[in-house]
Amino acid sequence: MAITENRGGERPLAPQNNPNNIGAGGGNTQSGKASGFAYGMNKAINEQSSQGNAAVSSIQASGGTTPFTQVPLEALPNITDPTAQPDTPVTDGARVGPGLNTVPGLPTPTQPTDAQYNQAILNYAPVLKFIASRPTTSLASVQVINSLIEAAQNAANETPTV
Repeated sequence: MAITENRGGERPLAPQNNPNNIGAGGGNTQSGKASGFAYGMNKAINEQSSQGNAAVSSIQASGGTTPFTQVPLEALPNITDPTAQPDTPVTDGARVGPGLNTVPGLPTPTQPTDAQYNQAILNYAPVLKFIASRPTTSLASVQVINSLIEAAQNAANETPTV
């Protein structure tokens, strides 16, 4: 007498195919049952888990909806197409270059005054001097650092003429 074997096969709703069925013992278990919580918590957690699994299964069974709007490929421009805004410079929105140098909706950045800039240089003078003192710092970098600090000190020592 021949015995029919049932070795499984593809079962999309099997526990191992459900991403929400995570075992409490780590990645090697698939029980999906919570354990090790305070007295009375296991039941509540297991019920929440089964409700979540049922919700995921209903979405997967009905086909679900994607949260992203799918745009047909024909609607997307090709990288070699001519620009749709030929009068807008490439640097539009950047802080440098031609074009509108602010991003709409964001506050316009304020530029520091000369006094604020010089004070910032003087605040960082100890760090800049340390960098200049390192044996691996190039001579050109040392000269730039020294001239920055010197210019800031000269500007701070000048009294404004009225």
